[in-house]
Amino acid sequence: MSQKKLEYENNGAGDTLWYAIIGGLIISVGVLHYSTPVQYHHLHELYRVFFYIPIILAAFRFQLRGGLTSSLVVIVIYLPHVVFQWRGNFLYNFSRFLEMVMYVVIGLVTGFLAARERNEKLRYQRAAAELELAYTQLKFQSDKMAEMEEQLIHADRLSVLGELSANLAHEVRNPLGSIWGVVEILQQILKGKKASAEFLEILVKEVKRLNDVVENYLSLAKSPQLNKSECNLQEVIDSVFYLLQSRARREQIQLISEMPETPLIVQADENQLRQIIINLLLNSMHAIDEHGEIVVEAGFENESSTLFLEINDTGHGIAPGNLDKIFKPFYTTKSRGTGLGLSIVKRIADQNKWKISVESQPGTGTTIRIMFR
Repeated sequence: MSQKKLEYENNGAGDTLWYAIIGGLIISVGVLHYSTPVQYHHLHELYRVFFYIPIILAAFRFQLRGGLTSSLVVIVIYLPHVVFQWRGNFLYNFSRFLEMVMYVVIGLVTGFLAARERNEKLRYQRAAAELELAYTQLKFQSDKMAEMEEQLIHADRLSVLGELSANLAHEVRNPLGSIWGVVEILQQILKGKKASAEFLEILVKEVKRLNDVVENYLSLAKSPQLNKSECNLQEVIDSVFYLLQSRARREQIQLISEMPETPLIVQADENQLRQIIINLLLNSMHAIDEHGEIVVEAGFENESSTLFLEINDTGHGIAPGNLDKIFKPFYTTKSRGTGLGLSIVKRIADQNKWKISVESQPGTGTTIRIMFR
């Protein structure tokens, strides 16, 4: 039952009760008049005053209509008593006829005042509702402005990052490639010399790490053209598992894929999709200090039939106060991290209008879910 219909039925039940009260009062006073001998003038004078009670009640409850109707009903009931029981001429009963006129006047005046009071109350209620609506709209606009301000700050950071990335690409990338090439040559020359090989291996790792930092900066700063096509999500995940399986075994981390038998097709840029999965898996691997597992699950939600990708790890988790920071550029809790991996994931998800959410319990693990639209 709707709220409006319920209010209507409640008002109807309330009006019925008021009709009964007002009608009962009028009839009761009329019975007193007709049952009391006319010799008891003082009682009849009192009864005449009693008639004002139902008239005023009706006027307050039903405004002009109630005041006028109740006063006319009182006159209809009281007039035969005056004419047939009091008899006498018009002057003898003048005060009683005048009282009947006053019934009408009091009913109209009280009804008018009650109607005006009710209209004022409705006007104030409408004003209050409009103020509440204006406040709600103002709050919504304020929240929207705060969100836009946050986006502007984020865009400003990305702008600075873009300039920094351009400088890095010019000043670092080319010399870094040369260093890497020289190191590889030295590895071939010093092959078999254990002590030298160990130092070169360290140098290769550090150069590679520096190259990864530069690549992350460049990837975050640029906005490549999307080359969307139908991608089989299972195949992309399998290829990423193949790339990371060796590292996972070395770090004693078990990679588990839970995929349905039917193909999971998503419209996306395959390189971006692979980059997202790699970054998420690497982030989960960094969160696991020792023996652990990462479960990758994909499928369709029953309610919305929306394709989802979910990555669960058994890492150390994320503190509740840090959940809203993990996608910000440069934010990291790792001593050797750049804070750019999840920023890249968020940028790609936003660019494709995918929804990404994170749930985490410190000491238990983290679940990251992507909803493909």
